[in-house]
Amino acid sequence: MKKRTTSYLIDVSLDIEKYSAYDKGTIGYAPRIMTSMALPMRESSSNEFIKINGHYKLSIISPSEIGLPYGGLPRQLILFLTTQAILTKSNEIYCGKSISQLAKILGKHSSGGVNGSITALKNQFRRLFSSTIQWIKDTEGEWSIDTMNISRSASMLWDPVNKNDWEGIVTLSEAFYEDIQLHATPIDLRVIDALSHYPMAIDIYCFLTSRYFNLYKPVLISWIDLVSQSGCSYKKLSNFRKSYIKAASMVKALYPEAKFQFKDKGILLYPSSCHIPSK
Repeated sequence: MKKRTTSYLIDVSLDIEKYSAYDKGTIGYAPRIMTSMALPMRESSSNEFIKINGHYKLSIISPSEIGLPYGGLPRQLILFLTTQAILTKSNEIYCGKSISQLAKILGKHSSGGVNGSITALKNQFRRLFSSTIQWIKDTEGEWSIDTMNISRSASMLWDPVNKNDWEGIVTLSEAFYEDIQLHATPIDLRVIDALSHYPMAIDIYCFLTSRYFNLYKPVLISWIDLVSQSGCSYKKLSNFRKSYIKAASMVKALYPEAKFQFKDKGILLYPSSCHIPSK
């Protein structure tokens, strides 16, 4: 619950202001899928999730008996895998000698029970690596589809006597591994940890860090475009706008170099310094 408090965000923001990600060793990497589109934020009865961004449509499909990944945990899992793949230059990612260790890596306290972090992590692990991602481009002159699985294989093997003893291994698919080697965006993992309970804020942070790499003049992104690529579904645009402004304000506290203004029609982005400056 500490991470849900304003005082915790202030402490993290002061740490980021005082020490760079280079100093603290907290540089991570976000894949392109998390900088342009979003995963579902809440559990759904459907086994397909569709979002549209311009001429592109993102479709995530999972087996109906397993369900779609949602919330902060699958986002943190993807960022962990991407970071490890960049650092180790390997598509085979070792996830620890225990599920408690993996939970700790993701900044979670290990707790059992139906509603505990261990159960949630196992659940989202299955959901994420059972899903198939499709990018569909549809214009007047072109139609194309690109199918991608995050993993080629994934396994969780735990001792039936002591369920905390396990070995988790994820082998990234060649398509996903090659894509992140070329297009991953540097991020500060302290921000992800601080925002772990706020999936919309994580999405906004990943989006901004990527967008500012190639932003040379102000650009206005409409509320309609923002909601169409988000991982949430609001019946009223005004409700989405309220939630987005609140989440973006949290990101701003941790990434003060990000320059943007909220307008009636959307968010106006100004050229800004990257959160992880190049050396």
